[in-house]
Amino acid sequence: MESQQPLPIVICTATSNPAEIAIAFRAMEAGAVACVGKPVSSAHPAYAALTHQLLETVKLMAEVKVVRRWSRARLAAVPALTFKPLPAHRMVGIGASTGGPPVLQTILAGLSKDFPMPLLIVQHIAPGFLGGFVEWLNQTSSLDVQIAAHGVTAQRGHAYVAPDDFHMAVDAAGRIVLDRAAPENGLRPAVSALSVHWHGTVAGTPSACCSPAWARTARRN
Repeated sequence: MESQQPLPIVICTATSNPAEIAIAFRAMEAGAVACVGKPVSSAHPAYAALTHQLLETVKLMAEVKVVRRWSRARLAAVPALTFKPLPAHRMVGIGASTGGPPVLQTILAGLSKDFPMPLLIVQHIAPGFLGGFVEWLNQTSSLDVQIAAHGVTAQRGHAYVAPDDFHMAVDAAGRIVLDRAAPENGLRPAVSALSVHWHGTVAGTPSACCSPAWARTARRN
């Protein structure tokens, strides 16, 4: 349907199993623009927050201008990119919010496993969805995608996704730094936290949330 009459589609799921969530994210390959948790019973303490998130996501995605999706055959026909050797500790940072997953998947799917830099990804996503999101990216790209761990040295050809409720940065030695400092612009993880000791290239995906601090970081790098 997305190849003939594009419409913004939001996937709503109640599962917490990463493998099943990964299947839900696969719908984004067919044109869905967001995946959110299904509101729980009205008696549940999180009911109001989940309901608000669902309503805001639907309103936001209704304004998204969707386009026809390329077929897999057409994507496969795009020639592979070649890269020159780069200095150590050069990295790529990518930040996204609502609507970001399909863009991130397209970016990662277009990179070869010998991509010469690590990628650090901050994706604002509902709690409980991160494991399935990372599994989906692993299934649909040749990169090694993983939830970031504190103190790990970022490796070329690997993508590291900020864990739930932790800011992510990188120190001067190329090690990943996670902390639970105060939310920035109400967000943790926050994309702007990637500016700490930054020595790489910064990119922002089309997103519903891009703070002034993040914009300044992108211009500076």
